[in-house]
Amino acid sequence: MDFGHSSSSGGGGPPTKEDPTYAMYAYGLPEGFYENCTTTQAEAIAMFTKYNELHDPCEWAKLNGPFNCERAGPTGIGQRFSLAYANALLAYTVISATIVNIFYAKAKRRAEGKDVEKGIEEVEFVDVGPRPAQPTTQIQFADGTTLTPEQIQAKV
Repeated sequence: MDFGHSSSSGGGGPPTKEDPTYAMYAYGLPEGFYENCTTTQAEAIAMFTKYNELHDPCEWAKLNGPFNCERAGPTGIGQRFSLAYANALLAYTVISATIVNIFYAKAKRRAEGKDVEKGIEEVEFVDVGPRPAQPTTQIQFADGTTLTPEQIQAKV
């Protein structure tokens, strides 16, 4: 079939919606089967809303086992209070834990003798005790005997 010559657009392009051969060209339907839609968008929305009020859109999911239908709508007052309470508890827990960590860190720094107010400017001092006069390195063997570097030098 040649659709180029029967077009009402006058050119050699595809037929327009007003052309009787449009249904055959666009959808493979016989001539005269397709009618132009005169419904406006507002009318279509009103018809869709009315249909959904009369017929449950999730009815098909009740009969077909593996499918599930979920609806979105406003939550109930009990669920709103429950969510608000849970969110308040979460916020309280986070704030309490943060405050406890701050006070615990300050107490720990004071117990270690560090100045809490100076922060990073402080110099950390670690007391390791008196230093030995001689190195105290020892080698311990699996049988329990130990040798010092002096004993090793004497054997060599």
